[in-house]
Amino acid sequence: MAGKKNNRRTLYTKHVIRRSFLELLQSEKLEKITVTEICQKADINRGTFYRYYQNPLDLMRYLQDEVYQKCMCLLKQRFNEGSCGILKVIFTVLKETDPEIVRTIMDKQNGRAFLEEVFAGAKEATRPFTMQQIKWLTDVQFDYFYAYITNGSIGIISQWVRSGMEHNTKKIEKMVTIMVEESKQCMEDKGAEFSQIN
Repeated sequence: MAGKKNNRRTLYTKHVIRRSFLELLQSEKLEKITVTEICQKADINRGTFYRYYQNPLDLMRYLQDEVYQKCMCLLKQRFNEGSCGILKVIFTVLKETDPEIVRTIMDKQNGRAFLEEVFAGAKEATRPFTMQQIKWLTDVQFDYFYAYITNGSIGIISQWVRSGMEHNTKKIEKMVTIMVEESKQCMEDKGAEFSQIN
């Protein structure tokens, strides 16, 4: 019983710290937020904060890792179901995440690195799907094709976040799917030329 009570207290404390941090992010830049400010807003002492996090940047990394893990978990589930929609998974997770967290992890400084990590995590699971569709594709050619697709997708997701995350993601996904399919078709049509890259 005591264990459950302590666990609830831990979860509540982390929730209060997180809420206070996110409220501060609405008016201050990440690098300007101090542990003291978070503690005052959360009505906790510094020792309580340090029990869970080293500093505000560590807290931010924790929130970022949480979003990353959700993406990886959902991607694994979709791949097991035979689906390969990385963009859809990322949009789903970002839409379910607190907008303030999304804005912070997707800022100019961190956004690209975060998305690159997500796409890197999905790369090897994507490889067999793509290579099954384009029979002559070698591993090296796949690496170039994946870089092309993921860099475009990173730009599109970043633009969506910068635009306030209000645009219809289903339409964006459809637009990207058309572009990817046309790219695949081009690869198939020009196979002889591309097959020389090895």
